[in-house]
Amino acid sequence: MPEVEHFRDVLVQTIPRGAYVERNNEYIGVAPIAVRVRTSESGYPRGASVVIRATDTPTGAHVWRRLQRGEPVPERLLLDIRPWLEARPALSFGP
Repeated sequence: MPEVEHFRDVLVQTIPRGAYVERNNEYIGVAPIAVRVRTSESGYPRGASVVIRATDTPTGAHVWRRLQRGEPVPERLLLDIRPWLEARPALSFGP
C-alpha cells in the first residue's frame, strides 16, 4: 500500500511586504504567499528540517526560519526583515 503524503500550507508574511520567499533554497514567490511543507500525519516536518527564507529585493537583506522535525509546522509565519535593513538617511533641503 503506498504511503499517504501529508502537507501543510504555511502563510508566509514579511515586513516589509514583497520579499522573495524560498523553501530550502528554491524560489517560491513573493510574500505574502502560501508555502507548502511536507509533513507527517501529525503536522511535523517530514524528513530533514525545512528552511524558509525571505529576502528584501532592494537591499538583499534576509531572514530565515528553520522548521525542525520536533516542532509542529505553523499555519502562519511572519518574517521581519527591518532589523537587518540599513538605515537610510533622510532627505534634507536647506539649513
